[in-house]
Amino acid sequence: MNLPFLHLSLNMHPDQISLVMGAFAIFMTLCSALYAYGYGALAKKSQARCFWMGLWSFGVFSFLTVLAADWFSLIIFLELCSISLFLMILAGDVKTAVMYLLTQFAGAGSLLIGVSILIRDSGTIALGPVCPSAFPFFLVGLGLKAALPVMHFWLPRTHSMAPTPASVLLSGFAVKMGVYGLIRLSSESTAPLFLYLGLTMAIYGVIQALLQHDMKRLLAFHTFSQLGFVMSALGSGTEAGIMAALFYSLAHGIFKGLLFCSAGVMEKKYDTRDLGLLGRGIRKDPVTFALFLVGALAITGFPGTSGFLAKSLVKETLKEGHHVLAIQALFLAGIGTALSFSKMAFYGFMKTRPFSGKDMEKEERPREMKYCHAAMLILALGTLALGILPFSLPRSFPMDTRIWLSWGNLLSALSPIAAGILFFTFLPGLFRPLSIDVPDLYWLFSQLERPFNLLSSVLQQYHNGRLPRYLKFLLAAILIIFLLLIRSDQ
Repeated sequence: MNLPFLHLSLNMHPDQISLVMGAFAIFMTLCSALYAYGYGALAKKSQARCFWMGLWSFGVFSFLTVLAADWFSLIIFLELCSISLFLMILAGDVKTAVMYLLTQFAGAGSLLIGVSILIRDSGTIALGPVCPSAFPFFLVGLGLKAALPVMHFWLPRTHSMAPTPASVLLSGFAVKMGVYGLIRLSSESTAPLFLYLGLTMAIYGVIQALLQHDMKRLLAFHTFSQLGFVMSALGSGTEAGIMAALFYSLAHGIFKGLLFCSAGVMEKKYDTRDLGLLGRGIRKDPVTFALFLVGALAITGFPGTSGFLAKSLVKETLKEGHHVLAIQALFLAGIGTALSFSKMAFYGFMKTRPFSGKDMEKEERPREMKYCHAAMLILALGTLALGILPFSLPRSFPMDTRIWLSWGNLLSALSPIAAGILFFTFLPGLFRPLSIDVPDLYWLFSQLERPFNLLSSVLQQYHNGRLPRYLKFLLAAILIIFLLLIRSDQ
């Protein structure tokens, strides 16, 4: 597709990585659609039309995004994906949707500046590493898409306010498109920066997740933390690191989509996401709990799930680069992950307590809930398949995975899980859900806007439509300008 007025064109040239990501985009869109059909959270027909238009258009544009052959084509389709997700989030909260869209457009603006510099300095916009002069703009643009540190402020709020099917796509694939761009951008020279960012994300995200009482905010910060593992793999600066980052992105998208679906079902059932108000889910809804458990085991890296293989790949790439401290930092993040999902499992499903009148279950719609469980079952099977097939069918995976079945690797995978579960078992009160929201960057930015709100309110008081007042201000301004001109002449 040519754009003669820009002297540019939209180019498609799929390779092995883009085809895998394209198939993943279709898979996640279909799972989200099946779940949304049963979720049925949209009361107004106009909201429903907006939501479904956004969902299906996201599937199309996300597929085209990963097939793009150059940076300009990728940016165009990436922003069309942002508009599609905006339509989905709009059904949940208007202000959050606008905030999300403006944030994504800011990232697009940075990327377009980077493309302009890239054309000027190198004469090409082919997908791949860029020249040093353009790199900062690509890092900021893709960093806003992938929720890198400081640029992640939009992620927790968006997940909290968006309908759950939108959260499934947002965490399952949308942020992965930013990661996909960073994979294409990565090179040996970017490895140290990516490793530092990855470790920061892994540790900070898991600390924030442990402090949350809202299930979706907890999962949102774990998206931030788990993307730290992906960035750490890119931080190895090797081809194996790129493979590990790609596989981790796929695995995380599937099991995180499953976890968001579990949170959505609990919210529909009890009309709350507050872990302090939930409990007894293991008896009331054992199907949801069983499917949640698959996702929870996967995100902690339990053997037999995709998370085990993904974390093993990341550790192996870091071992090759002799990044011992990085492996230890990710081990601590693994303990925090096990703690977080012990907390979510206990307070969300296991804790026995009487329900008050406000906490009573909502009337169920068994037929529609079956669609939710069907989508969750597909995601659970995908999680298990990605964890088992590479071992049972070695030719299905481009790396020999059997070496990770050693006792040493199994022990290193199970150690943080066991430590997290034991720590939570003996000190459950330390992680009990609090009724306050822990401040993050979004809160800080909201505080910074107070001076502007004060100025706006003052201006509104004087802007009351009275002509005499406007004339007084105009005469005062003319007088001040006249006095300044006289002083400058002297």
